[in-house]
Amino acid sequence: MGTFVLEIEQAGATRQQPLSPGLTRIGGPGCEVLVAGGGADQVHLWDAPPKLVFVGKGERPRVDGLAVDEAALAGGERIEWLGAVFRLRREPVQPVLRELPLAEAAGAPADGRAASRVLAGLMAELGLADRAVTKRWQEAILQGGFEPDACSRELMRSSTVAPEDVRLLERSGRLLRDLLMAPYHIGLRGAGRRARVAARSGLAFVVAQVLVLLLFAVLFALVLLVLRVGYGLSLDALLDQVVELLPS
Repeated sequence: MGTFVLEIEQAGATRQQPLSPGLTRIGGPGCEVLVAGGGADQVHLWDAPPKLVFVGKGERPRVDGLAVDEAALAGGERIEWLGAVFRLRREPVQPVLRELPLAEAAGAPADGRAASRVLAGLMAELGLADRAVTKRWQEAILQGGFEPDACSRELMRSSTVAPEDVRLLERSGRLLRDLLMAPYHIGLRGAGRRARVAARSGLAFVVAQVLVLLLFAVLFALVLLVLRVGYGLSLDALLDQVVELLPS
């Protein structure tokens, strides 16, 4: 394995710069590597796995003489763009002997990649990560350059909240509940559950309508009683008068 170093030849000078974890942008102001004349165009270099993605509409970069929009990199390729030359070189890392924790030695996951991905996603969803970093990764996804591990590392580094923040705990608890109950929302179980909910809703609707009708019947009876006792009016007498008016 090893880390990547970007060798830059520009304006007659050569320098080296370590490749940023995840994404290194080459272009105008705001990018990690500045190149004049690119306008809003950018060249994105990813480290895991190494690849190049051109984001823009102007002059495309050339990898070993071939103009590309996207290219996988193995290290050592000559990348030319706007008068500058770049080479991605891998620097070997000397192995370091260390004592493995008991859980890791037993085969348990040591890096927690899955947990880090979920935690970073929750930070982005709740707005707890840097908005600029979140926006940049959203654009990377639209460009087809998503790297989940690099994304989670950057999002977590950009956040100022602790993993035990109450907002993360509450949201992760709801997510866990939803995942546990997922089998009850799909397939036969889900259909049965939806049918039971619909049946309960239908019965409640019928009961409500019956209660409304009974309420109107009671009110109507009270009105008739008031008319009879207070004003001597009878619904029967009124009906008899209407019947007499009808042609025989």
